[in-house]
Amino acid sequence: MGEQESDLHAKEIFSRSRCLPFSCGALRYMAPEVAYGQQSISPASDVYSLGLLLWSLISGVDPYKGITRSSFYSSVVHYGERPCCKISWPEPIRDIVRLCWSTDPESRPSASAVSAFSLSLKPPSPYNTKPNTTTYLDLTGRNGSQ
Repeated sequence: MGEQESDLHAKEIFSRSRCLPFSCGALRYMAPEVAYGQQSISPASDVYSLGLLLWSLISGVDPYKGITRSSFYSSVVHYGERPCCKISWPEPIRDIVRLCWSTDPESRPSASAVSAFSLSLKPPSPYNTKPNTTTYLDLTGRNGSQ
């Protein structure tokens, strides 16, 4: 009673999906440990996906575009390859993206740390002639220099 057609459609999609508790979603955005079946979906695997999404938004390209499933497992899951961050991107952006897709899930920042980092960024202003003195958060959790 009171369910809208769109709600029913969503329920139908999810009830028919082949989503398993340990892996769900597009392989290109899936954390290696989830794709390999070593771990279930977790906050750390979500942060990995977030890092690839950020990379995709910045680069304007789908990660691993054109790569076959077997090549993905070989290069990304087993050998830890990741897309390249352009040197023209600000270093803090490159750092957060790389931290998000760390091979070790325990080394990835929390989603709240990524959010705090993104909120700390100041977009460049054409009217600001002072050097950027923004202090960036230490997202490694090591409380100091890397």
